[in-house]
Amino acid sequence: MMYFCEDILSMTYQELITERDWLKKRVRELEEENLKLKEILGYIVPAKQQEPSVLQPLSLQEKVDLFRSLFKGREDVVWQGYSKSITFQ
Repeated sequence: MMYFCEDILSMTYQELITERDWLKKRVRELEEENLKLKEILGYIVPAKQQEPSVLQPLSLQEKVDLFRSLFKGREDVVWQGYSKSITFQ
């Protein structure tokens, strides 16, 4: 169904919930149809990955490893040490 802005604004909350549920059902139907058509055409359909329902807390080492992987330093630069003779003005 296609609505114009005025139609949506005039809908009640319950009508919107009903419409949302219908749209979710229709999306599922279209996804199933899409999979069937891909199978008929011989497409390789990758298995759907399930998202974890609850995120497991990370250990301290896992947090450190994640931080280091995200904020990795430059490997082409090597620290030569501190020198007091150089001054910046």
